[in-house]
Amino acid sequence: MELLPHTYRIIYNNQDITNDVTDHLVSLSYTDKVSDEADELELVLEDTDGMWQNAWYPEKLAKITAEIILIDQVLKCGDFCIDEPEFSFGSGGDQITIRAVSSFFTTKLRTKRSSAHENKTLAEIARTVAARHNLKILGKIPDLSIGRVTQRDKNDLAFLQGLAIKYGYAFSVKGGVMVFTDLETLEQSNAIASIDKSDLIECSITDKSSEIYKNANVKFHNPENKELVEYNGESDSDSENADSLEIRERAENREQAERIAKAKLRLKNTIQQSGSMTVQGNPLLISGVNFELTGCGRLSGIYQITKSVHTISRDDGYKTQLEIKRIGKVDEIKYISSKASKSTPKINTSTKSVRQKV
Repeated sequence: MELLPHTYRIIYNNQDITNDVTDHLVSLSYTDKVSDEADELELVLEDTDGMWQNAWYPEKLAKITAEIILIDQVLKCGDFCIDEPEFSFGSGGDQITIRAVSSFFTTKLRTKRSSAHENKTLAEIARTVAARHNLKILGKIPDLSIGRVTQRDKNDLAFLQGLAIKYGYAFSVKGGVMVFTDLETLEQSNAIASIDKSDLIECSITDKSSEIYKNANVKFHNPENKELVEYNGESDSDSENADSLEIRERAENREQAERIAKAKLRLKNTIQQSGSMTVQGNPLLISGVNFELTGCGRLSGIYQITKSVHTISRDDGYKTQLEIKRIGKVDEIKYISSKASKSTPKINTSTKSVRQKV
């Protein structure tokens, strides 16, 4: 299958090289994650004539970006730096695989450090780290009071990721922006599309019965004021096998304990039904968005994309692979689904819409 240059665009060190690489490009793959790790870009190019081994040899840390274009939908993949080119040689011909990570995952951002934050809010800690790396902040971070938290031999990414998970937030750095998203708010967002069983190229969903919890109990004895901080949070799980989750984690006050309990319950219970699927390529299907799955019996309902991989290749054209998790209770989802079927748009490659990653 010929890869047409109007289906993608590649910029290398501020130069549009799309037409130059069209005859070489085997595949272009963009991996987008809702939190934690950096987004990734991967290009596989044939190199029979040795251009990439010589005159076109890629510079390490060179800037590269890409767009995936489908009719009038555009997925802007963001800015990346070349991390590791890999060459392969053999009877099938020479190839180069260029892997790149988000350009804002700088060495400084990944440098381990040790420091203590005292008498600050979660928002103030985030602003302190963002200012250190000249990053903007997107999202509403709570003014949650934290008496003391220590960053011990961790890079700033890992440190903030740990705090975000602890208090129920998704955290990522995209395009010079530090993004904090409340996971509960993310789950309550409207479904952006409907995907039917007939649309699936591949799909696998697991329905877990273990590690599902009806409540979470946080108990921590604060050594500074000698007080016992305790909070018991209930989930909306109706599983007959649901158990109680005992959490032994530092909580200085009831507000912290409540956020920790809710975050742990959501983290555990929202992976009860989770899996992966592959569909025809669609730029709208990015991490963090919700969609409705139909035609799959009791597995039908509202799902959230936790990771998406958009790939254009000579062999398979444009496909999107998704990692997904179901959100909401089953009985609630049935009600939502009956409403969503009237208002949720069907996946349609001709829909006029442009999505851009932050």
